[in-house]
Amino acid sequence: MNLLRSKLSMPRVGRGLVTRPRVVGLFATTDATRLVVLSAPPGFGKTSAVADWLHMDGRRAAWLSLDQADNDAGRIVPYLVAAIGGGRAASADLAHVDAVDPQDLVTGLVALLEEPQAPRVLVLDDFHVVRDRAVLAIIEGLVTHLPQDRLLVIATREDPPLRLSRLRATGELVELRAEQLRFTEAEADAFFRRRMSLVLPTEAVHALTESTEGWPAILQLAALSLVGRADANARAVAIAADNRLILDYITEEVLARLDPQTVEFLLRTAHLERLSGELCDAVTGRDDGAATLERIERANLLVTPLDEQRHWYRYHRLFAELLRIHGRLLAPQVHLAAANWYRDDGSLSEALEHAVSVGDLATTRGLIWELGSRMLHTGEVPAVRHSLGRLPSTDAAHSLEVCLLQAWACVLGRPVQEPDTWLELGAAAAEQEPSHPLAPLLPGMSLMIRSKAAVAAGRRRESIESAEAALRLGPPEGIAPQLAAVYRGDGLTVLANALWENGELSRAASTYAEALPVLRAIGNWLAAAETTSNLARLELGRGRPEAALAACDEYGERGTPSDALVLLVRCEALLTLRRPEAADVARAAMASARLAGDLVTMNRARELAASRGAGATTLPNGTTISAREVEVLELIAKGLSNAQIAQDLFVTVGTVKSHVHAIATKLGTTSRTESASRARELQLLR
Repeated sequence: MNLLRSKLSMPRVGRGLVTRPRVVGLFATTDATRLVVLSAPPGFGKTSAVADWLHMDGRRAAWLSLDQADNDAGRIVPYLVAAIGGGRAASADLAHVDAVDPQDLVTGLVALLEEPQAPRVLVLDDFHVVRDRAVLAIIEGLVTHLPQDRLLVIATREDPPLRLSRLRATGELVELRAEQLRFTEAEADAFFRRRMSLVLPTEAVHALTESTEGWPAILQLAALSLVGRADANARAVAIAADNRLILDYITEEVLARLDPQTVEFLLRTAHLERLSGELCDAVTGRDDGAATLERIERANLLVTPLDEQRHWYRYHRLFAELLRIHGRLLAPQVHLAAANWYRDDGSLSEALEHAVSVGDLATTRGLIWELGSRMLHTGEVPAVRHSLGRLPSTDAAHSLEVCLLQAWACVLGRPVQEPDTWLELGAAAAEQEPSHPLAPLLPGMSLMIRSKAAVAAGRRRESIESAEAALRLGPPEGIAPQLAAVYRGDGLTVLANALWENGELSRAASTYAEALPVLRAIGNWLAAAETTSNLARLELGRGRPEAALAACDEYGERGTPSDALVLLVRCEALLTLRRPEAADVARAAMASARLAGDLVTMNRARELAASRGAGATTLPNGTTISAREVEVLELIAKGLSNAQIAQDLFVTVGTVKSHVHAIATKLGTTSRTESASRARELQLLR
């Protein structure tokens, strides 16, 4: 997943910002303050207030603007890592984040915030879009464990669904609401004069402030409709006297006073969450996007630059919503053009969001399949489900593309869900359209999907048989070579995973090895890294650390976010061999994982860098088991659950699960009871 730099930039409030010392003074934080919440409807200047305060305060700050797609731990965590790390994360490896205990992710984020160069303030803008429980748990944990001199700021349209009562009681929370953010009459007058060059008599300012209840965005719209009018004073009083005019009519008046080219530009580009000159050119068919954005910013048309270079902008939310109503008939063609632009830019999640917004599945189904399948292969499963879930159910049920993508998402996401309903709908869709390009692939893909579902349900023999049947079917004749290679690569990795789960380690290793050149040939480096990591860990479990290193050597370093997965297992193999370069590889894995926004791998690499094999015991198969893993083994032997072990060792449940899995791999066992028994045989327990 490519990270959008515009989400990580603190918005630059338009030229000529009128500062509001009264509002800045409301951000009165103390050393005890952990959280500042600005909760108000759109148009109350929350973003401007935070930006103004940060400018005056001077503390180093990080900014993350949220959107609907951030209801996914796998997406938001890499952005948080990039924000805290000063925007250094360039892309994200999402394949396994959704399977991790949120507390482990919190631990990694807190560790980043504790670094000396970390920002003192972290701002989460538009927090009202967040509804996902796992994401909320991460933010809740972040607030709870925030380092003492760090501050979290949340700007939202509604109170965040976080437990705030304790923070209120202990004085760790500052809350600002619409009542405090409204323009006073004096602030409105200063805004009109300094920002809009509009001088109104006292009674007109009073009337507008009263009628709009000091709503900043509406006051700016009203001012736009008055600038340059000879009858501005009388018009201001007339507007204030009729609340019906405050939104729709003012917007219509503002548009009526602009030239047709600017109006069309606004109505088209309002359907975009973020704007750049190139993206605007793509959806307008013109070549003046950058110049037009600069011009409308100078005209105070409620557009905010998102970076110092003024490359990315966004419209004020309320203004965009009003423009979309006026330009609703333009929406389909705008979304289609934006989808293609984002696809070419490599921003697949944003492209898919626009593709499903087009509203004509017949037009976009090929694009949706291309984007969705690429995203599934890079681990963006929740994002695919979120976007496809926005399609009308009747359209989705009759689309073979959507049915197959949803079935794959059922078995690739966490927790795994039964895919049968989507597979049945897909079969019906293929029957209605037998000439569909994907129809020949449906039988084999269905077997692969059912194999993954069977693994999750513990039906191990069935999972192997289904994967083998899919490979026997093979890609149908006449299919494009690239698609045939993807089919074979998927089939081999599904079979290898099923074999490993069933304890058929030798066959699993050879199947992983067979899959790797196919995955490399099609450029699926995430799958190649995961397969290499699985093969190397399998070899470690078989007591063959040199073979594990050989697998890592064959992968090499590709300069991709997935390198961290291979570096991590290379470090484990080097520790097993007690090689001195293990610590350097652990640090390289940490750096690569940080760049990838992969906290899971980064946490594990940090543990390895700290341990350097200290206290490790060499097993008969040549692997080493750490002192911490022996501690976990002793507690397993006493019958403690993962939760009880976590409490006893002061770690998270997710960390315990990782230890239990590593122990089983090293001992060659398949259950906790078997691990404890094998440990006693080896005299590992006291």
